[in-house]
Amino acid sequence: MVKIKAASGIVARRLVISLLVIACGLTLRLTGYEIGLRYFLVKYGGSLLWGTMVFWLVGVLLPHQPVVRLAMISAAIAVVTEFTRLYHTPWLDQFRLELVGALLLGRIFSWANIVAYLLGIFLAAWIERRVLAPAGSGEVYLAAIRPADRDGRFHRINRGRTSRQPINTAGKALSQKATRFRRTFATGI
Repeated sequence: MVKIKAASGIVARRLVISLLVIACGLTLRLTGYEIGLRYFLVKYGGSLLWGTMVFWLVGVLLPHQPVVRLAMISAAIAVVTEFTRLYHTPWLDQFRLELVGALLLGRIFSWANIVAYLLGIFLAAWIERRVLAPAGSGEVYLAAIRPADRDGRFHRINRGRTSRQPINTAGKALSQKATRFRRTFATGI
């Protein structure tokens, strides 16, 4: 039950943020020139916001995925979408001439757009991980969606098994694993 509540809270937050980003992007693209903003800001600011929107919407669809995986999926979607601009058919070109088609798919392929999308995705991932996650080491955030042991401490889940190391000593646990790996590698076993 706690897992469902935590997931619905994450989904709601990401949905609200994505709607705000969509509103900002539409406002920038539709009124940016009229209020005197420079071409660079309107064009690439809109692309940056489009990348952040993709990240938040992917996060809405996949709420339990780690931020890095969400960023990778979002980057793949953004790059594939940009490369579809190199494919031309009459019906697709007609759709791109419409406002909705231009906003969703764009019209002309540009490497600069890919850079702007990736910067937007990186910015959204950074905000998700550093700003929106609860303060502290992340224990509260993980505690809402991870199981607790009998002693009440929350533990990291690694590849389907729960490690016995509490979250706040995970760095030490990783250090110990790295030391064991180096010893094994050095002896050739």
